Amino acid sequence: MRWLGLGFVAGASACVGALLLGGGLRPVETLVLAAAPLPRPEAVAPVAQPGVSQAPAAQPASTLLLPTSPAPEPMLVATARATHIYDRPSFDSRRLGYLRAGQTVTRSVEAAGFEGCDAGFFEVAPQGYVCVGDWASIDPEHPALKALPWRPDRQAVLPFHYGMSRFPTPPLYTRIPSYAERASQEPELHYHVRHLGSSGWRQLAFDEVPATLLSGGSAPTFDGNTQRGAALVNARAIPGSGFAFLSLFEMDGYQYGLSSDLAVLPLDRLTPVEPSRFRGLPLTEQTTLPVAFVRSKQAELFTGDPRGPVLRVKRPLDFREAIPLSGNRVQIGDAAYRETRWGDWIRDRRLVVVEPLSRPPSWVEPGLAWLDISILNQTLVAYVGTDPVFVTLVSTGRDGLSVGGTHSTIQGSFLIHTKHVTWNMGSSGVGEAYDLRDVPYVQYFHEGFALHATYWHDAFGSPRSHGCVNLSPHDARWLFEWTTPRVPDGWHGAFDLDGTRVYIHP
Repeated sequence: MRWLGLGFVAGASACVGALLLGGGLRPVETLVLAAAPLPRPEAVAPVAQPGVSQAPAAQPASTLLLPTSPAPEPMLVATARATHIYDRPSFDSRRLGYLRAGQTVTRSVEAAGFEGCDAGFFEVAPQGYVCVGDWASIDPEHPALKALPWRPDRQAVLPFHYGMSRFPTPPLYTRIPSYAERASQEPELHYHVRHLGSSGWRQLAFDEVPATLLSGGSAPTFDGNTQRGAALVNARAIPGSGFAFLSLFEMDGYQYGLSSDLAVLPLDRLTPVEPSRFRGLPLTEQTTLPVAFVRSKQAELFTGDPRGPVLRVKRPLDFREAIPLSGNRVQIGDAAYRETRWGDWIRDRRLVVVEPLSRPPSWVEPGLAWLDISILNQTLVAYVGTDPVFVTLVSTGRDGLSVGGTHSTIQGSFLIHTKHVTWNMGSSGVGEAYDLRDVPYVQYFHEGFALHATYWHDAFGSPRSHGCVNLSPHDARWLFEWTTPRVPDGWHGAFDLDGTRVYIHP
């Protein structure tokens, strides 16, 4: 299956996006978005307080008002896996974006229209309209507000805690199981818990048990209600699954996580994700291209002059460290050296060097933000016009330059059109099955091809993906906030056909 912006069609797999509900892959339509603040409701005059001296009757009433807190702004809460936001109060208008279940936004006091929506479309901040009913509520006591209090943290390297499934893979429980129930679903439970346990999770902060799971209760649904009468297990994770967790908690000596798809998973069946520490290099007029990335784990920085009598080691270089260069290069016998911008030297061996633009594409103009991605170099450079502002290493399709290969990254010039704070990706292909929940900072630019963070590998600088452009979580988050379309705070996705340009070439 391949993601095609507005839906799925059969075909070779690039990065496949799908909502994963009940443990299975289910295609969904593209979710779309954009952003002008709503006016605050006028303050309500306070009631006169006992014991406060009153002014003469002839005095203007405004002088009698006591300071009060502003009236709370009316809110709208999303009650569906995806609550769409429209350009106008009509289902026939363009979709601007979406909210995730439990997310809230400021809304207008009155409905702005009722076209196809019995309860009415309400204007929301910073732009657009949401139909109240099956997808959203204006009830300040709606169950979703209490049952789903968690939000992705866009200020964090990863917006959730993540875990990768071990083997045997975990069941997806609908509630916290007893030991006997676990043993019935996990025949090797005693050996598994005794020898593996949930080590690695203990250094993380744990929450109180979610309210809906207390006293044998079930995990909530996206509308905030509980899964009454549901089977104990919805499904079992496939090998290589990745999960995002809304909450981590402990019950009866065992540690569990409530996943973003509202399943209860035993943490002793998962390995916690430690995000890659690799990150690219911001560029300025003083720190600019050329830049070398060190691809050796034994490289060193030298001080002195390779042409003179003294050249000594200054310090070891980190693997994948970014070193701005002056552009000077000298050859001494069989060895070549490149000068750094600060006058030191590095051996020109196992380096990836990103040079300044020699000839920009014809469509580049002053002020245009765009991304330049090289498949051979495995690099990405962010530009404004011809000025580079950021450089990093990426992982593109593992089929390299093979045009049309099953796992090749497409080449050409494209526009980012859809962005998700997180998005499920998976494939059921024979020998290629994978299930990765809430992949962070996803930016689709053509069919099933996207830029996104990767929490399941740390191979940036080498081809690795199914066709997408994999980025370290640090870099993916930076680019997500830098590119267009913008995703407003509190929204989960955005759509605009005229987003930032992506140029991919050999």
